[in-house]
Amino acid sequence: MFVVTQIMRILNRLLFYWHKTIAKVFKVQGKVLMLHHVGDSDKKSPYNLTVSSFENLLVKLISKNVVSLNEIHNKKDFIALTFDDVPDDFYTNAFPLLKKYKVPFTIFISCSLLDKPGYISREELKAISDCPLATIGSHGISHKLFRGMGRSQKNDEYLLSKQKLEAIIGKEVLYFAFPFGSYSSCGLLYKKDLLKYYNYGFSTIPVAFTFSSWRQKYFLPRINVEEGNISKII
Repeated sequence: MFVVTQIMRILNRLLFYWHKTIAKVFKVQGKVLMLHHVGDSDKKSPYNLTVSSFENLLVKLISKNVVSLNEIHNKKDFIALTFDDVPDDFYTNAFPLLKKYKVPFTIFISCSLLDKPGYISREELKAISDCPLATIGSHGISHKLFRGMGRSQKNDEYLLSKQKLEAIIGKEVLYFAFPFGSYSSCGLLYKKDLLKYYNYGFSTIPVAFTFSSWRQKYFLPRINVEEGNISKII
């Protein structure tokens, strides 16, 4: 197991550098940003952005070409904003500011986290989905590593999460984000199967979109935003 893990890590690094190199070769088409927590309690977390930093980001974004995921394929110089897991601080801190500045966004919901302490409820999800700025995507059922899952189990994650979310919000769910999202976390097989159920799938490969990105519509890149890199991103 140790040897397999090390091989996957090496392969993951090689694939990451390949993506990074390709992103430098081709003209940048746009960027999809990924956030998790928006709050002031854990400023050092690599998955947290303070409320003031988040608002500063939105102030900058309103002068840019910010689009929903429905529009990214035909846009140039776009920015799209996404949120994974959707903790309750999204509802209390981020959601009001997104509405204030009229910035479109996508939330990727892991069904197993709904209604759990620290995460949004079904009722809050429905309220978010009713906002015209919002797009709802799937983050799977279990929020577990896809590495090691068989094809049938992965397809269950794709399909059952889609069906469950659509039953809650009454709308079609067209986008999927892999939990953990690196090549080594997701495994090398069966990622493409998600295109049977979704328009696009998203990774955590932190590079910009280029022409070449669309060759893997099931594993598109996203750039993590947190307190440590927000100044550079802004």
